[in-house]
Amino acid sequence: MKNSFGYHESSLLMPLCLRKQQSLPVSYRSFFLTFTDAVRSLFRTISLPPGAVILLPGFYCQETMSFFESFGKIVFYRINDDLTVNEESYRSQCAAHDPVVVVHYAFFGFPETLAREHSETSARLIIDDGAHRLLPPSSPPPPHTVYIDSARKRTTFLGSHVIGAEKSLEGSLVNWYGVRCTLLHIWYALLGCLSHFSTSKKIYSLFESAFEAFDGALGTGKNPTRGNILSYWLWNHLDFKKISCHTATLWQAYDEELSLLPKKFIYCPAQPSDRDTAYVPILLADEIREALIAFLENRSVHIYPLWDCPKRTDAEINKNLYHSLCALPLTWLTRQQDIRFFGRMCREFFTAYEEKKDSRFS
Repeated sequence: MKNSFGYHESSLLMPLCLRKQQSLPVSYRSFFLTFTDAVRSLFRTISLPPGAVILLPGFYCQETMSFFESFGKIVFYRINDDLTVNEESYRSQCAAHDPVVVVHYAFFGFPETLAREHSETSARLIIDDGAHRLLPPSSPPPPHTVYIDSARKRTTFLGSHVIGAEKSLEGSLVNWYGVRCTLLHIWYALLGCLSHFSTSKKIYSLFESAFEAFDGALGTGKNPTRGNILSYWLWNHLDFKKISCHTATLWQAYDEELSLLPKKFIYCPAQPSDRDTAYVPILLADEIREALIAFLENRSVHIYPLWDCPKRTDAEINKNLYHSLCALPLTWLTRQQDIRFFGRMCREFFTAYEEKKDSRFS
């Protein structure tokens, strides 16, 4: 719906241009349907041994954790409360477990010096997870390192590019899994376009259901599958300059609105230098988290925790981030007036919250 503040995007409304704008072009042979399809193909190139140790960040998607666990033993390095990498934890876990595969993920970028330091160790494969970033790296990854993005996280085009693979990657061109995901993606994109121009709650509800079906189908294939050629072509002709400029403008609007809110309850933990991100992360205090989310939901402002908290007891998993971090949208359809409305509703909530709290002690 036009006045809905949310994360869903429609591929049909993204800006295109005639010339490719990527600094590191990727051939179609390195373009897969999903992040997990790309990883499956990479694992085949290194002949991953049974029980291999895979080192993951301690703040990560629970479904992706389970995916990696199906290939070996997973251990974690800690992500700090400000979303940066705990370098001491990273180094100690590498030394203690000598992992075969290491996944680098940090919302504001993995430390380059740390990445290059570990590229010289015995790990057979280092995966730089760029799922929540728009632009690929400006230079090739370090040795034994590949960069994988996820086009749908920022554009809803379906596919993941692999940059830096040292061997040719295998993948199926056509199978039922790929066809099903593509058909669901087309249906989801059409409903997304309709829901943007319509005020019908029924269409928006259908759009939400289509997204859930589409999202549930992704990554369920047993063999690596290549992305469809249309998504590959459209991605190569996205107007990244226009999208990046729009994202920077939205970030500025969020900065202004968040600066007017009480930091003891809500704040952004850090600021990326390039602002090439899929969303704006905010940390919410436990005291107001559920009440604020419900208050905003009733006003068509939808904010959600980024990931569900895994039921694991590993000391390196940062459960505080799982409980407190929510994401604010940076889609092409997000407008500055949507962000102003978000800020106004938050101020209204905190005014009522403080008045209610004061009345308890009066």
